[in-house]
Amino acid sequence: MSMMKPGSTPDAAFLESLIQGIHEVSGCRVMVNAAGDITEIHVTAVSGRAPRLIARDVDSLLKVKADVEVDHRKIGVVIADPPSSGQLLIEEDPPPEPKAGELLIEEPPRPQERVLIQKISVSHEENEVRAEVSLSIKGQKSVGEAVDADTPSGHLSALVRATLESLLLLHDTETRFSDPQFRILTMGQEDIFVVYLSAVDSSGVQSFTGSALVQRDTRKTAVMATLSALNRVCGVWAPRSSLEFDIH
Repeated sequence: MSMMKPGSTPDAAFLESLIQGIHEVSGCRVMVNAAGDITEIHVTAVSGRAPRLIARDVDSLLKVKADVEVDHRKIGVVIADPPSSGQLLIEEDPPPEPKAGELLIEEPPRPQERVLIQKISVSHEENEVRAEVSLSIKGQKSVGEAVDADTPSGHLSALVRATLESLLLLHDTETRFSDPQFRILTMGQEDIFVVYLSAVDSSGVQSFTGSALVQRDTRKTAVMATLSALNRVCGVWAPRSSLEFDIH
């Protein structure tokens, strides 16, 4: 059977005969519009192979034997009586590639296990403040500690650093943090605690930011803002299988 000449109008009957020559194909219908362009190709086949593989065979055959280019989305394949079920197996066409400027919306990932706040405590001794933050995830608990000057700013700094230490104890990561920066901003009628973290790991220097509305307990606000900054990265870090100390 001779090939079509490049640029000629495809003959539906000729293309159908080509496709029906594929071993697994049991029927075929090629739809052509008034301009002679292929609009749809419907194929039935008896095979245990996936419909997309049959469609790929059809596409390749038309390119080689007829010098015809067809958009793969125009090829529909129905598998009749597959070995596993004896029923029709219809495979949906893959979603079209997004055009330039189009918004691609993906399904949100499944929610990950979140780090929970167990206990926050602050104690004072002479001119120092000691913060302890207890966190847990998947049954594992840890306590992070930090000491700072007994000033309003020192309280918040100690709480942020204690939260970071507790997080690092819960996860198997080489990430290390420098001194955190934070600020309380007013937006509308709300005060917002914003924390900025700089860290380094095997991939280089990274930055994180998080925030939380200032509540009556500013201690908890500082912890929540720190957890907010690292919410995504904690889902990447591997949890430690065990902690080598007791939590009292």
